[in-house]
Amino acid sequence: MHFNKAFIDFFHQLDENNNRDWFNENRKWYELAVREPFKALIDELLPEIHKLDPSIRMESKDAMFRINRDLRFSHEKEPYKTHMAAGFSRGGRKSQFAGYYLQIGLHHIVIGGGLPFIEKDVLRKIRIEIGYNTEEFQRILDNPEFRAYYGFVHGENRHEIPRSFSSIYEENPIIANKQFYYGALYDTKSWLFKGDLPELIINHYRAGQDFNQFLIRASSDFTQFRPGKTRKILEY
Repeated sequence: MHFNKAFIDFFHQLDENNNRDWFNENRKWYELAVREPFKALIDELLPEIHKLDPSIRMESKDAMFRINRDLRFSHEKEPYKTHMAAGFSRGGRKSQFAGYYLQIGLHHIVIGGGLPFIEKDVLRKIRIEIGYNTEEFQRILDNPEFRAYYGFVHGENRHEIPRSFSSIYEENPIIANKQFYYGALYDTKSWLFKGDLPELIINHYRAGQDFNQFLIRASSDFTQFRPGKTRKILEY
């Protein structure tokens, strides 16, 4: 078990005193009760994540997000997040390859993965891959383990997509998504102090492995046209 009650107590106090003066006065508390235990958990998870995806070669310092909020790109006014987070993917936690995500905060633990932010050219590749391999993609979504842990795939759905994808949209509306990610939510107090928390996290990641690999295949080198196979998609 990596955490103790001081982890939750810190975030409870930060939630009520979210300013730089208070944080600087309590920085040692943050380092000892929050950052170091979270880093130890990440260090334990990384070898298991590497087994799921050997292309993920990261150190904990590269996987962890900062607790400081970038106020230039946030609607929030508080300078600090009330959670710790980490991302795991080839090319780094902010790469355009699907990966895994972990967030532990005052109230919730979030375990998930996929691609929440997708550049236009990568989105196009993913849509093409779904169009060529609709049945395979649907089998991944219908996998009982994926369904049990996550239920369904999240993402903003614009409904307005390029005309070349319209026939596929009728069968599979998810092709209109601008993001493709999944997540499960747990109560922090119920799970944070359990010894099997790392196992819970890895089991979730394993359930999302096929979904991630589909997106990675699409992002890196999507399926090429094969003679004899009807091409339903036009370039745009």
